[in-house]
Amino acid sequence: MRVRSIRREDLPALMALASNCGIGLTTLPHHEEVLARRIEASLSSGPASEDRSWLFVLEQAGELIGVSGLEGAIGLKEPSYYYRQGLTVRMAREAGIARRLATLTLGNDLTGASALCTLFLAPAWRSMGRGALLSRSRLMFIADFPELFAAQLTAEIRGINDESGVSPFWNGLGRQFFRVEFARADYLRGTGACAAIAALMPQQTLFTDMLPPAARAAIGQVHPDSMGAVRLLNEEGLHASGYIDLFDGGPVLRGDIAQLRTVSQSQVLALCVGEVRSGTRFMLSNRRAEDFVVLVADAERVDGALRISAATLAKLQLDAHDSVRALALN
Repeated sequence: MRVRSIRREDLPALMALASNCGIGLTTLPHHEEVLARRIEASLSSGPASEDRSWLFVLEQAGELIGVSGLEGAIGLKEPSYYYRQGLTVRMAREAGIARRLATLTLGNDLTGASALCTLFLAPAWRSMGRGALLSRSRLMFIADFPELFAAQLTAEIRGINDESGVSPFWNGLGRQFFRVEFARADYLRGTGACAAIAALMPQQTLFTDMLPPAARAAIGQVHPDSMGAVRLLNEEGLHASGYIDLFDGGPVLRGDIAQLRTVSQSQVLALCVGEVRSGTRFMLSNRRAEDFVVLVADAERVDGALRISAATLAKLQLDAHDSVRALALN
């Protein structure tokens, strides 16, 4: 089991994953042309790229079972819109009335931040730490190549919607201005229509008391399938930011990249190869931008180096004189 950079030949498997991810994972639409473009963008991203994004896949026994993504900077090529949660106090002293009113304001304040995106693991494989490996491998990539990322990292979390595609937040707000069902709006956003949809939304500050109760209750709420991902990101140092998704009202997490656990606690170590007798579990990356690999394996520190097995070395696609980034897991 390992995470690696995506390849062109992964497109059919990526399409199969997209067909099973359901409604709400906007950045993985079941649209071959869009996914092919995302693969090409991942393969061409680097220091000279204006629009940097990456896709990584989790493979086990040759089968592609999950995908995760990174954006170097959001909102530069096409605006990224969110609602900012706020509070307004209104007073009528003569009548002895004071009201604290929750508000939502449309904006793109997060422009330029880096972002975690496109996290999906096939349901049959959601055990044995696979989801954590798939998610945190992206943070290993950021730690290896910090010059490609902003100081702030965001993560848009899936909000409340059911299996039939009903989103209380969308029905109570977005659908009133962009008259399509949530599933259709979500698909259109995934194919690049977010700015067009946002243009039809009200530009003035909204008072949440004017929304239906179900829509109000969905603000900032997390889809049950995403609870585990949120706990992991909270442990890393990403927390609710006061911004929510324009479509389903899910929270946007935010944190300083330099303070994230995987970034701050991982180390670059020289390698030595041999039998690992009393090893610790480590997350290891091969520190190669174009053929990036992350896996979890037993290893042990020896005189300032890290001893790994020959099999682990081969899976990392490294030579014995290379170095790795290592994060102790126990």
